[in-house]
Amino acid sequence: MPGSTPKLALPYPLPADAVTDYPALGQSLAQKIEGLGGAVKLWDSTEAGVVFPVSSIITPAIPQTYKHLLLAYGNAASDSTSGQLALRFNAFATNYRYQYLQGAYQTPGAGEGYSLGYMLLGPCGPSTSGAYGGAGLALIGDYANVVGGATPNLLAIGSGFFSAASQQYNVQLLGGMYAGGAYAVTSLTILATAGNIRRGRFTLWGIG
Repeated sequence: MPGSTPKLALPYPLPADAVTDYPALGQSLAQKIEGLGGAVKLWDSTEAGVVFPVSSIITPAIPQTYKHLLLAYGNAASDSTSGQLALRFNAFATNYRYQYLQGAYQTPGAGEGYSLGYMLLGPCGPSTSGAYGGAGLALIGDYANVVGGATPNLLAIGSGFFSAASQQYNVQLLGGMYAGGAYAVTSLTILATAGNIRRGRFTLWGIG
């Protein structure tokens, strides 16, 4: 029988093994290494050839084999001078709730929304200038499991120029959920709350 390392249980052949099934051993080793965690890129808008402007971006079907999802975006801009990016799970277009805390210019603030067609993802810049752009990270924890009878939640942080007219820079901490039932997350839809997404790069990672 093959031996294994004490910490990660990676298999290896022993000198006493007269005959070793190396293909099976190699497969076992590869599966162990793949299961160690870390981030695996599942999809990238630039690599997928997304052409802007676009009203929404829908990811391919998401494998249900990771623990969490991480969505990263950068240099994002929309038609609106006070642009916000938004997110949907599984193309569901109703029954979302969200709350956010923010620092806008020098003013703290907060807000919420319910029974809406999306969750807020974070601020993005207006497309009137290449100097404006939004960036952020969104974590969807335990996305493949229905926990406590609810669809997994979103936790995001983002920043960007919220208003071109006042040069207002905005940083937001956001939380959101789909309130229409209990579903695993199988795809994401990214959209702007007003107009089209004019530019940006969006990358989806599987974690764990």
